[in-house]
Amino acid sequence: MENVRIFLNCEFSDLVDMNLISIALVADNGKEFYAEVPFDESLCNEFVKQTVIPLLGRQADCKRSSIDELRSKLLAWLSQFERVVVLYDFFGDFALLLEIFANVMPRNAIGCANIQFKINREKKEQYFNRDGVLRHHALHDARANRYSYEPNTYFS
Repeated sequence: MENVRIFLNCEFSDLVDMNLISIALVADNGKEFYAEVPFDESLCNEFVKQTVIPLLGRQADCKRSSIDELRSKLLAWLSQFERVVVLYDFFGDFALLLEIFANVMPRNAIGCANIQFKINREKKEQYFNRDGVLRHHALHDARANRYSYEPNTYFS
């Protein structure tokens, strides 16, 4: 039984008082999940207002979901895998995922890891320099992490 690595990325309102805006999960087999949730723009910092919000609504068939709807959709998507390990490059992303699941991860989520120092920054920059790739969009950031992840290397 093989573990599937899931690369997680979220966009949120502010680094201090984090409120979820969008979430993406990209499996190492290429399967993807992306969702946006309703949010209060007045809680967003200026960076988020100028950089993140203009990128929302660009994914086909992506309607904003309530947290309850998002939880159901995430559970359904994750259920296609026997065992998953959730990988993230910022703990806040994982904290937001835990919040969605009310601090109880699905049974098939057998682990998690911060891969901040397993990301090849040069490869990540190459990924973002492609045409049409949007930095600070949860799905593109999760794809970039999948592309630039090197599990046997430590980057400081």
